[in-house]
Amino acid sequence: MISCLIRRKGIPILVAALFLTLSAHAMKNSQGEFPALRYTILIPSSAQKALTVTMKITKFEPDEGGRLTLFKGKMPLKIRFVLDERNRNIAYRIESGFVIIGPVDESSRRITLTYEPEIGYLHKHGHQGYRNETLVVFAGENVLLIPVSGRAESIALRFDYPASWKCFLSADAEIPSPGSAILRSNNDSWLAMYAMMKSCYAFGKLHKWAGDHDFQIYFTDKSFERGVKQNMSDGASRIFNYFCRSFSVQSLPYSLLVLPATEAGEKIMGGVGAQSMGFTIAPDSLRDWQLLSHRLFHAFFDRTIHIQELYMPPNLWFLEGLACYFEITAPAYLPEKLAQNFITAPGHHFKACYRRYLYFHLKDPELFAIVPMSESDIQLDGRIEFLHYTQAPLVIFAMEPLFTAGRTQSFESAIINWLRETEKGDEFDLIASLNRLPAGREAMQAFAEQYITGSQVLNLWDQLEEPFSDLTSAPAQAAIHELEAYEALLWTWFREHPELFLKRSIPQGGLIACFEEAQRRKLAVASPEIELKLARSFPTVYACLKVNRLRMDICGIKPGDRFRNSHLTQRENLQRWSDYVKSCADGE
Repeated sequence: MISCLIRRKGIPILVAALFLTLSAHAMKNSQGEFPALRYTILIPSSAQKALTVTMKITKFEPDEGGRLTLFKGKMPLKIRFVLDERNRNIAYRIESGFVIIGPVDESSRRITLTYEPEIGYLHKHGHQGYRNETLVVFAGENVLLIPVSGRAESIALRFDYPASWKCFLSADAEIPSPGSAILRSNNDSWLAMYAMMKSCYAFGKLHKWAGDHDFQIYFTDKSFERGVKQNMSDGASRIFNYFCRSFSVQSLPYSLLVLPATEAGEKIMGGVGAQSMGFTIAPDSLRDWQLLSHRLFHAFFDRTIHIQELYMPPNLWFLEGLACYFEITAPAYLPEKLAQNFITAPGHHFKACYRRYLYFHLKDPELFAIVPMSESDIQLDGRIEFLHYTQAPLVIFAMEPLFTAGRTQSFESAIINWLRETEKGDEFDLIASLNRLPAGREAMQAFAEQYITGSQVLNLWDQLEEPFSDLTSAPAQAAIHELEAYEALLWTWFREHPELFLKRSIPQGGLIACFEEAQRRKLAVASPEIELKLARSFPTVYACLKVNRLRMDICGIKPGDRFRNSHLTQRENLQRWSDYVKSCADGE
């Protein structure tokens, strides 16, 4: 399971799942205690000097081979030395995301490990941490090694940084003197370690901007003009208040650090935790506001609801689906002065999500006709990506009537309150808990059999149908471009398996002529019932599916061929299709 989680390096909530896996096998010492951890993080003022971490581990007990294993994850680092309490060197090796120390002398009571983590490497959402002459920012997981148990009896973090700088830490930080800050935790739960690893830690030329209630917003110096900062503060506060209402809390102490892009215009991810987050937000980017919404959902959820089973397959899809649902709905509360340059209406974005879902589910059912509750068995990152961020939010959207039947509260409040009530039980069972909804066991069982333990096409035709049918219209062309962009994104997840996924299935020209030829040949893309619904409610998806089926027909490939995408990329078939599309485009 651990190796599977490490392989899925693109999943945002990976660390929580990993911690639960590790803590389930947590090894206490012979006195029934978890190890105690003390970190000292030295942050130099010069970006040319290395950031240094000294980690002291006590109350540990090595494994049967006399070794102690620390989780490293993706963190690049240079280990300077590993010593026992008598300053004797201890052997170590780095292997598959772990640092393995030992064998350790049986009499050793303390291990001191000094290392230099590299922050700022590029990843899915930008630079993982960042350093320049006025700013150092990182997530705990960018710099902290942790015991493989995933738990600790106590944790202490000491930060030493230039005295003229300010720090961005959680509200319970101790600041004994300028240039020094301490965080402590005596909570041995997996949540305490998870919070430490996901939190944002920043030091440099920072200043606090006024926020609502306990919501505090920070900026780096000279990052934005004053008016832009005020607009961004208003927008973030509106979204934060939406989550307060949805989670039925008056407020929640929380800190947001708005980071600028790098000098090269690249984004920075500085950590997203239950008490703080820091990342690049461009005021005119809807995607950045959606990401803020997604991350605030996780922060509120981590702070107010503690259902461990939702952080692990086969239930992880449900939690990520909720986060993506709120990611779509929350930006609708942005003030008009921020939202005037993009579309925030949730219906618009759920339609786009449903288009993606229909196209790929029907085009490649072997990959994308996914049973959500089979999540534990999914090995391909691209399938997980599709399940979490396309299919799952639509399943949540389709659940609205089941949660709001006979209630006056909003769907958001209803589903959060249901989770809060469910948390009180001894053990969480998603299907059993859903069967207790007001809509009734029979209705929920039917829904679950079709869409949660089954893989039928989600029935959202009427709620989300397209208002346009002319394939040459601007909305239709925009919809097609969205499909192309999502296909390119999915391909990045399948690039190691090119035989499974076709990178460009939609032709750049000749689409209408190709569609008409597919109709003339009576090439089927789904059951007659589904085809009728596609033609009526999603004509752009219908046309693109038909054209993809025509391509197979022209290349002599059968629909049931497991290797059809691989065959389509053979040189002769690529040329055959290119020539055909060109002839169609010339004739339009």
